[in-house]
Amino acid sequence: MSATIYAEERAKQTRSALNQLRKQGRVPAVIYGKGENYHIHLDENEFRKQLASAKSLLNIKLNNQLHSVMVREIQKEPVKAEILHIDFQKVEMGQPVETEVPLHLTGEAAGVKAGGILQQPLRTVQIRCLPDRIPQELTFDVSSLEAGEVVTLKELSLPEGIELLSDPDTVVASIVAPQAEKAEDGGETEGTPEENRDNEG
Repeated sequence: MSATIYAEERAKQTRSALNQLRKQGRVPAVIYGKGENYHIHLDENEFRKQLASAKSLLNIKLNNQLHSVMVREIQKEPVKAEILHIDFQKVEMGQPVETEVPLHLTGEAAGVKAGGILQQPLRTVQIRCLPDRIPQELTFDVSSLEAGEVVTLKELSLPEGIELLSDPDTVVASIVAPQAEKAEDGGETEGTPEENRDNEG
């Protein structure tokens, strides 16, 4: 079930009026839709809480009407990370949407147990699905991944109803083999001062 956030409508306001809203813990936002756009404000703490517990779909209750929306953009203050503005996109529950979801690796790779290093160049995946099927995240089990091996998106098992939009040949994870010891590489070793003098003779 999608999280519900209560919002209030606002007029298009000056910068000082918007700053006053933020001082009261309210965040200015806009709901964009095929028809009318809504300029609103909502409680910042409630939004953070609901966004953390929701998938990607939220319900905004405005003037006794429920709007199903997705977050399209969050503008934040760079130092304190306070939310300055939010853009919501209204969605129709029966119409597929395109969105980006996090990719999480699970398990401890066999190659890591052998001393290798796990690298994950891809953190998010583009998908298309119905709004109520948007997953919180996609997971990939790397337990069987050996040193030197690479896995790509084409090997990712997707839930029913999820269409992959990202390039299937994109690397998801790889294991870098452990580096050999210096001595095993044939690197130089230092002798004692006496040994060095003998060698010089």
